[in-house]
Amino acid sequence: MPFENMRIAICNLVVMFATFVALATDDCVVRLVSGDSQASVSPCGATVMSYAPEGGSDVLFKARGFAVGAEKFAHGGIPLAWPWFGRKGGKDDAKTIHGFARHLKWDVLSSNSTNVILGVASSERTRRIFPYDFRLTCSVALGEALDVALEMVNTGSVAMPIGAGFHPFFKVANNTNVVVTGCAGVSLLSKGTDADCPFGSGCYALEDRESGRRIEMRATGTDGVCVWNDSAQWPDVYADGGGTEFCCVEPILYGKDGVGTWLEPGDVAKIGMSLKVIDWKARR
Repeated sequence: MPFENMRIAICNLVVMFATFVALATDDCVVRLVSGDSQASVSPCGATVMSYAPEGGSDVLFKARGFAVGAEKFAHGGIPLAWPWFGRKGGKDDAKTIHGFARHLKWDVLSSNSTNVILGVASSERTRRIFPYDFRLTCSVALGEALDVALEMVNTGSVAMPIGAGFHPFFKVANNTNVVVTGCAGVSLLSKGTDADCPFGSGCYALEDRESGRRIEMRATGTDGVCVWNDSAQWPDVYADGGGTEFCCVEPILYGKDGVGTWLEPGDVAKIGMSLKVIDWKARR
């Protein structure tokens, strides 16, 4: 199907988004422990809420008033973006940003002390705004690294347009003094702006020069990355401060011209992200 038709299809879908009511509430958080590392995952949107490696502090930022399952985008943790990445309903439409998977209540399919698998499928409610049949599975595993994976299956009889990504909010001392490397070999000094690398290498690193922390990321199944820390876009969220305390490095399945890709009936797509934290100041 031509990509222009896909763009029109997605834009038509978000017109119906205003009728969608968030399904999730923040309950039954799954706690993961591996050695001295800890993480927590909420079934609300399959959102990673915290990640504290090797006895250290939580490396994930959460804005004041952070909550998952809300109609607005949750500024914190690691929300999922699906079935599109970015804004599809206009610049000022917060409800449509990054899709609706983050609003859904996911089922815990299996769990133990170090990993959890969650799943969600299309329903009458989701088909009102996205008229396709799908099944999503998200796995989170804690070990020497934090590994997050998203599997997407088209369970319907027609091609399905998708875009996807992980949106980790990393806690930093001051986001005007961080460097992100790995975007097609280019270093990006983050100064309150977006920096898109449509064809990144898949291996990235965020260096927080003030705290002495380095977060290494390996992404699979993605074709780009977005680096973002522009809190000025959300004055209501950061009215009480916190706007310089985060930096997002977001591996994404972006597709041609940012409109995603098509998944044929029965096809499966997978994206993954592995995070490893090195605190060089603490190890001196």
